[in-house]
Amino acid sequence: MNFLNPLILFGLGAAVLPFIIHLLFRRRPRDVQFPSIRLLEQMKTDRIRRLRLKQLIILLLRTLIVILIILAFARPALRSMFRMNARTAAVIIIDNSASMQYVHNGEKLFDSAVRKAREIVEMLDNDDPAALLLTGGTGNAGTGMTTDKTDLSKVLDTIEPADGTGKSDEIFSRTLEMLNATGLPNREIYYLTDGAVNSLPDSLPNVRNDIRLYTVLLGPEKREGTVIYSFELVNRLIVVGEKVLFRARGINFAEGEDTNIELFVDGERKARVQAERRPDGTIEAELEYTPESPGWYSVQAVVNDGHFESGEVRRLVLHVPRKKNVLIVGATQDDMYYVRKALEPEPELSMFSIRTVVNDMVVTDDIALSDVIILSGVPSLPADIYRTLRNTVLERGAGLIVFTPRNPDASLYENGIFRDIFPLTIEKRVMLSGKPDSAFSIIDWFDLQHPILSGISRDGEFQKPEVRSYLKIQPAGSTSVIARFNDGSMAVGEALSGEGHVVVFAVDATSGGSDLPLTGIFVPLVLRTVQYLSNTFISGGNYTSGELLAEMLPDVPYNTSISIKSENGMAQTVAVSYTGSGTIINEKTAGNPGFYTIFTGPNELSRYCVNTSPSEVRFLRAGKSTMEHAYSTLNWKTINDSENLVDFVKEDRYGTELFSLFIMLAIVVTGVEMALSRKL
Repeated sequence: MNFLNPLILFGLGAAVLPFIIHLLFRRRPRDVQFPSIRLLEQMKTDRIRRLRLKQLIILLLRTLIVILIILAFARPALRSMFRMNARTAAVIIIDNSASMQYVHNGEKLFDSAVRKAREIVEMLDNDDPAALLLTGGTGNAGTGMTTDKTDLSKVLDTIEPADGTGKSDEIFSRTLEMLNATGLPNREIYYLTDGAVNSLPDSLPNVRNDIRLYTVLLGPEKREGTVIYSFELVNRLIVVGEKVLFRARGINFAEGEDTNIELFVDGERKARVQAERRPDGTIEAELEYTPESPGWYSVQAVVNDGHFESGEVRRLVLHVPRKKNVLIVGATQDDMYYVRKALEPEPELSMFSIRTVVNDMVVTDDIALSDVIILSGVPSLPADIYRTLRNTVLERGAGLIVFTPRNPDASLYENGIFRDIFPLTIEKRVMLSGKPDSAFSIIDWFDLQHPILSGISRDGEFQKPEVRSYLKIQPAGSTSVIARFNDGSMAVGEALSGEGHVVVFAVDATSGGSDLPLTGIFVPLVLRTVQYLSNTFISGGNYTSGELLAEMLPDVPYNTSISIKSENGMAQTVAVSYTGSGTIINEKTAGNPGFYTIFTGPNELSRYCVNTSPSEVRFLRAGKSTMEHAYSTLNWKTINDSENLVDFVKEDRYGTELFSLFIMLAIVVTGVEMALSRKL
């Protein structure tokens, strides 16, 4: 046991006061005239002894009362690991991830964390080293160990919340290294956070259990208001003058209340719908907008309730392309049927000007005037048509898609396309009795990072198609393999060829040939391939803060100056690299939530948007078991923001105070003393 106010112990000298009072005021014997000597004989010796014993007990009880009261005000406490006369090293970690921008009782949780951090700094002694670290943003903001409280206060004046997710694993590992390096006996970590599940470290290295962690939980366990965590484009085809459908999903934390979601396009409100709250708290709404002209549109789904601004807006970039000329050439109508159906499910909603022609009827103008040429099962072409095709792709920059036939003509393929435009070698598979033997293969790998497949499904998963593969293709040169068969050979590949792009399929586009058109992947794969080759994607990039940009700019000439401008910021020139698939922006991360425009000189090339991570928006407070797993190697406690932080820490440092216990004992002893005194 130790005492938090040891100077009071000098008052224990007052314990002799009852003895002094007893000696000064005890009764002295007096001479009394007795009428008879018989009265003296009646006084028993044992009664005198009992009386003296009671007086002694009462004297001891009064002394004990004084001692208990003095000990109580000396604040006795059970001992903890804290060493009273040693210095303390402390690291203050502030969770500045996006979820800390939630407003509670008129104050952002991040601002509450800064205020609590100031209390901790003031609590430390002047010679105690301390550091301040932030989990969000770069993950390295803050200070090293310092005894200068002024320096810490200056940093607290300048730090801001981030819009991305926190890096708690990295920060906690760094914290433990800093504390161990001090060599001080008292080491403390203060983690100021809203306690979201994703704000806790997944695991920590094994450390000595004498490091104390105080997790200060800020804000309510359950939040109020409404957030939007998903906003997506429903349409696959976008046409000027036709309605575009968007779907917004979110959570309404307030029971019994409906939510109004508004649609803004380029800053103007275009629609407003009421989303009914489901029993599980989720909401969903569909919003419509009709674009009047081709171009880029910045679209937002918005709720306004003032609780969590970062979660009340979700952004999407819509691109309404101009119609591009697409030529489909096939040996038969069956070769072209499924391709055209994928690009034009409804003729009045076509994004493209599509022309189909059998290979015997194609002319040079058909090729020369097309933005994308699709060869589907074409066995051969006249020499002049092939020359026009090659020049249109290599020099004019048109796109080319090839669905290889079963028996490709050497002059068109081996000595033509697969030599001049898309270098590769073909190995025919063995066919027995007109049926494939070992030729039955599965396309079991897709490059989901390639622009053609990126975001092709919501969760990045879809059924792998089992198709009849009759050609084994091995690409050469700088080819991007988009999909592979289970034997490792290329199923779909893409490459830059001169000024144009080429995509080659190792199967044909008929139901009787490869079965690929009958699988669910065929329609989105063909549609997005044509969109990619003609630069007619219907939506721009969608990132979360801090994510690495993956913008592909296929139509940018070499050495062209490229810049990026935010909604309210200045344009900044960015470095790019030229690859076989086009131009990519070098090592640039997404900034704060908002819309960004990519320029080539004064011309708008494309747009992308940045949103807060859905994991930051969908708040869930970590439970005790989750914290136990995260902090298993530390001596940790949680502090609610309604508790006095300084008092809690001081009590925990010096142990559990026993003031109330000693006062209660003093009261009990006083009662016993009073009861005995009455019987004297």
